[in-house]
Amino acid sequence: MPGDRHPRAGRWPELSATTRAALRLLQRRGPLGRAEMARMLGVSRANLTRVTRELLAAGLIAEGATELRASTGRPSELLELVPDARHFMGVKLTGDTVYVVVVDLSWRVVFAGDWPIRSRQVEDVVHEIGTILSAVEEELPDIAGLGVSLAGSMSEPREHRVVHESVYLGWDGVPLADLIAADVGLPTTVENDVQALTLAESLMLADSVAGVTLALVTVGVGIGVGYVIDGALVAGAHGRPGRIDHTIVDPDGPACDRGHRGCVSSYLASSSIVRNSGSLDYASALDAARRGDRRARRAFDDAGRALGVVIATVVNSMDPGRVILTGDGLALYEISSTAIEASIRRTVSWDAGEFVLDVRPFDFSEWARAAGIVAVEAALAGRQT
Repeated sequence: MPGDRHPRAGRWPELSATTRAALRLLQRRGPLGRAEMARMLGVSRANLTRVTRELLAAGLIAEGATELRASTGRPSELLELVPDARHFMGVKLTGDTVYVVVVDLSWRVVFAGDWPIRSRQVEDVVHEIGTILSAVEEELPDIAGLGVSLAGSMSEPREHRVVHESVYLGWDGVPLADLIAADVGLPTTVENDVQALTLAESLMLADSVAGVTLALVTVGVGIGVGYVIDGALVAGAHGRPGRIDHTIVDPDGPACDRGHRGCVSSYLASSSIVRNSGSLDYASALDAARRGDRRARRAFDDAGRALGVVIATVVNSMDPGRVILTGDGLALYEISSTAIEASIRRTVSWDAGEFVLDVRPFDFSEWARAAGIVAVEAALAGRQT
């Protein structure tokens, strides 16, 4: 039967909302004394005693050192997260590869690998994920949840996500979360890949930036934008925020694959750079631009100007403190940073707030890690199926 090939050693325990909040507090803030926790959670000491007893019994937290946490009073025995009490597997699906990362409760990566997608049939990909999980569980038998990210729109509710318009895999109307959960016997969360990465980046910044507001822009085969406002991921009505890749840059420009003339995608998508440079593929276009080929350099500079429009439009519309730029087309920044920055200056509003443009090296394993973080967050929020 489905799920029988995956005996569970680390099933996530049933926890009350207050208990999950206490665990999340220790995950985000580090070791805390009981009095501090009770105050931060707004609960009585008696209620906190019940909560911490439950977490200690589940092995999710442990008693740590004794420290003086205030200027007066007695030293407090600290409670701390046990990061490796459970692990979560993150999966990033592209059109040809399954990228896998396993994270612990503190989001630390303990395993990473990748496997080819031999068939894009839904049942074959689901079976491949199950096979990979079986192999991983030979070393890490306490996998408590699965997160999967891929390009496409996701319908609500989160616990039963249906994938729509995943063009790289050719899927539409696929109840992926339910299919994987039934096959592997684990709670499974499915998320748009840009949304997952945006959430993960915001969580990793949250320790140092309270109520973080940021945007994430990805460039390459596709163009994606994600937003976090005051610490909350903007989901949109269809599992992703509105698209910006077909905003018009020049109405007399080239046509994109949807027939829009002079839109962002007609310049910025990797396939558009290849076409506009007269190259055979992206690697050839990149090599030609680095050698100083005029047509290739112009294609990359035009793409840079389009990217500047995207970044400035994001800044004008939501006033983020940080814009993270990444993606498999990030070499564009290396070649055309001057064109990008000039386009931002031309397009950004005169009264726009200051922001940091944070250019991040691209690695698909980071996208898989983001999917794992989404799975951890689903467990802490009580959204597991």
